[in-house]
Amino acid sequence: MSNDNSDAASMASASTQVAEVDAISPSPSPSPPPSNVGTKPNFIAIGIDFGTTYSAVSWITSQKWNPDDPYDIVDVMRWPDPGHSQQRQDEAQVPTLIDPESGAWGYQCLSQASNPIRWPKLLLLREEDAGADARSNKQLVEARSRLSNSQRYQKTGLIGLIADFLKGIWEHALKEIRREVKELDKMPLKVAITTPAIWPEYANKAMNTAAHLAGITDPPPGRFVTLSRIHEPEAAALCTLREELKRPVKIGETFMVCDCGGGTVDIITYTVESVHPLRFREAVEGAGKLCGAFVIDQAFENHITIGSRHRSSIRETQEYRDFVEKAWEYGLKRNFRVVNSDTSESTDDSVQLEGLPKGLIPRHGLQRFIGRGKPADTMSIERAIVEQWFSASYTGIRFLIGEQLRRLEAANAKAPSEIFLVGGLGSSRYLHSILNEQFNNILQVQKTWSAVARGATMAILEEMATKSKVVRQSYGIQALVETNHAMPRYQPTKDEIYLGRDEVARVQRMLWYFKEVDRADSYGKEVSHRMYIDFDNEHDTDLVIEVYLCNSDNPSPRIDSTTKPLCRFRCPAEAVRDGDWQKLVDDEGRVTHNRLKNVILSMKFDGELRCTLKTGDGHEEVKLEMEYVKKSEVETAFDGRCRVALL
Repeated sequence: MSNDNSDAASMASASTQVAEVDAISPSPSPSPPPSNVGTKPNFIAIGIDFGTTYSAVSWITSQKWNPDDPYDIVDVMRWPDPGHSQQRQDEAQVPTLIDPESGAWGYQCLSQASNPIRWPKLLLLREEDAGADARSNKQLVEARSRLSNSQRYQKTGLIGLIADFLKGIWEHALKEIRREVKELDKMPLKVAITTPAIWPEYANKAMNTAAHLAGITDPPPGRFVTLSRIHEPEAAALCTLREELKRPVKIGETFMVCDCGGGTVDIITYTVESVHPLRFREAVEGAGKLCGAFVIDQAFENHITIGSRHRSSIRETQEYRDFVEKAWEYGLKRNFRVVNSDTSESTDDSVQLEGLPKGLIPRHGLQRFIGRGKPADTMSIERAIVEQWFSASYTGIRFLIGEQLRRLEAANAKAPSEIFLVGGLGSSRYLHSILNEQFNNILQVQKTWSAVARGATMAILEEMATKSKVVRQSYGIQALVETNHAMPRYQPTKDEIYLGRDEVARVQRMLWYFKEVDRADSYGKEVSHRMYIDFDNEHDTDLVIEVYLCNSDNPSPRIDSTTKPLCRFRCPAEAVRDGDWQKLVDDEGRVTHNRLKNVILSMKFDGELRCTLKTGDGHEEVKLEMEYVKKSEVETAFDGRCRVALL
């Protein structure tokens, strides 16, 4: 930040901003366009669940939708598969895999010679926002390196890679829908893509960009497409309440959704506010962790390749992929369960994996891996070891559920009547059993693999289910405050004095638009402040509004380690009407700076941060362009670029 504090020039550079602020009541959201009363619009609702390990797409025509009989939603199947596996043809999900060299995606990567990138969704997170397992994972480290050296994605990078995968599943979905809807090309499409509830804003923005690059929002002439986002646990909750609950839903009832995906596990608790139509709100702030199925997959693959000097090359062979898919993904991983006297399952202390690839068959000295009396390609694994593979994920899920229950108790909210276990990992019999032993009321969803995609489809038709959500981060701008009004008080060791043209001393403080104390009631509401903006010289530079975020429950009044630059909202100075500017002069009549007067700066968070700027006596809105801070800029992005002064 600037150390110059002597006069008016010290207070501002070309983009220095001075603002006078007072609160304005929240503005109502614009009304939707009128619809034809008494008619049911005909469109196709499509839900896309872009998952870490698997993805899914579901759809239905609006005229077929009946919330009391929700089973007409169609799961897209028959995914492209050169191997023509009948089991794959009947699957509602497709592997989230893409080969940056050949362009192969999904099951194509399992049925032909390819070296796909796994878990591309996790790559959207910056390293500081990813868990230790994701940061240290060799496959993710290698994937980042391959992308940086890829000719195919030299310009578009990771977003281009994800866009190609989305394009593949999108075009296949349209092909499958066209089998049943001949008028598809003439019908409007409403599309919802799901994202984790705990994702940072830059990752959500990247998904929007990837969807546009994939052509989802670029329909042929005559077709209208709208695109929206919905949180994965919200979609799962809507699907579960509609399809799985075998009793009437009651107003005031509370339920918890535990969405166990391939990468993230999201926990959110909802309270029902209306039954017809179905509406619910978040009871307390949800939480999440990167402790999904990829942690278990990684532990499994590390175990079976131990002792192999060529583990990396073996993983690229067709034989290895077939083994992992059959013996692990469709075998042990989904069917492993707790053994007790009530089950007919063998009580052996070990399990067997058949079809071990030749390159992994243990040599002399490693025979302990082979089951006695078993073929050479059969691996015997102690049940305790398999339980260890699940433990990292289970421990994270157990912690999240326990923490959510503590938050409910602290808020004097009702305990959940059920805990819905959804997501791909949520189909695990073992996970359901050990969680139910501790929490008792765990309900495992039947069609868990496509529950999120079907719920996203329902959310389109019901125009979103969650009446009230929680803003999970604090958003604000940096401001100058008079030292005698600053809270906390001025401290010479922590604060720098800025002396303006009015000879008033000021210090920097954060102006938080959404804080922890009011985040629960801030979702979708517009918060506004009135101000003026001063420029030190002629208004020939961009007007820049710089926004910070903080994940702390109590956001700091000063810039500190918990406060990070998020984005800039920018507009050219010439976009503002000349009449809204005021030239300020000194005692000798010289122009010292220009003032943009009667400014209202508003922010709203409705799944995406939005900022509006209105100027002049008529408060005309000025268009702002948003740009997120790049990872390389995080430390220096906003260093001294602009300042707002509260008077």
